[in-house]
Amino acid sequence: MDRHQYEDARYGECHRASELHLKADDLCLRGAPGRAASFVLIGDSHAAALAAGVFAAAKISGVAGYQLTDSGWRPTYPYIRLSRDSQDLWMNEQLRQVLSDKAIDRVVVIVNWASAVGQTYMLNAKPVAGAEAVPAALVALVQRHPEKKFVLLEDTPWARTFGVRNLAQAMMFNRPFDPKIPVDEYKREWRRTRDVLRPLERLPNVEWVDISDSLCDERFCHGQRNGETLYYDADHLTSQFAERQADRIARIFGNDQSGRDR
Repeated sequence: MDRHQYEDARYGECHRASELHLKADDLCLRGAPGRAASFVLIGDSHAAALAAGVFAAAKISGVAGYQLTDSGWRPTYPYIRLSRDSQDLWMNEQLRQVLSDKAIDRVVVIVNWASAVGQTYMLNAKPVAGAEAVPAALVALVQRHPEKKFVLLEDTPWARTFGVRNLAQAMMFNRPFDPKIPVDEYKREWRRTRDVLRPLERLPNVEWVDISDSLCDERFCHGQRNGETLYYDADHLTSQFAERQADRIARIFGNDQSGRDR
């Protein structure tokens, strides 16, 4: 199975900004047609995986925004990931320029938080643990822009059994495919990560948004539902599923329509 069929149609055009040398003034503008950008989506491949849903939600909400995403990149200036100097410096500069635009009043941050806080970063040629670097960098970023609202998406569930490759293997060997993890396990792992990011909760212009209710019930978080595979690998949602969650994702714009008839 080709994983690319599960990616956003504009993935190759709008993601990997540093590789494509996308500058702040030529980023993808997406969402409601005919509207100027009022927000920016920033983050790593988790942001790219959810981009179709984010911009479908923007269209529902009557707004448009830019996409500034790159694989593995998180807004952790001045902390730089090991061996990723050029990528991080490029992305940090584009972010600085985007946020200098007064019309951008909302910043949507989607990253693999567990991975982000588990990495090692560099500052002044010295290693810094992600559990220190990530909250420090984000607090500083948010405090530099008190006029903007920062909306952070909580980690979504993940499991090694999720994804289309596991589905393909199950089909090949004629095995049942019903990947899931206990919801308590997901919540426990997320609480550990959230505790590291606790300093962000004290900031008045930060809001956390959770969309795990689209993936979890009272007992399990699912990698497949009603015959549909929800992830293209262990931790990236398919763009098709993300786009169908636009009503839920609209929470990031203060517009939750997830209860309406679908």
